[in-house]
Amino acid sequence: MLSKEVGAINWFILQNYQNEVLKFKLQIRFDKLEKYKNPKWIRFL
Repeated sequence: MLSKEVGAINWFILQNYQNEVLKFKLQIRFDKLEKYKNPKWIRFL
């Protein structure tokens, strides 16, 4: 019973971790898009 609960907690942490990583990657992509859309950044490209 206890090992099942620990497994469930680990699974939950893993799911959360994957979601955070995904959000982080999406945020980086979004930041890049914002920079490219921003005319100020065109000079640096």
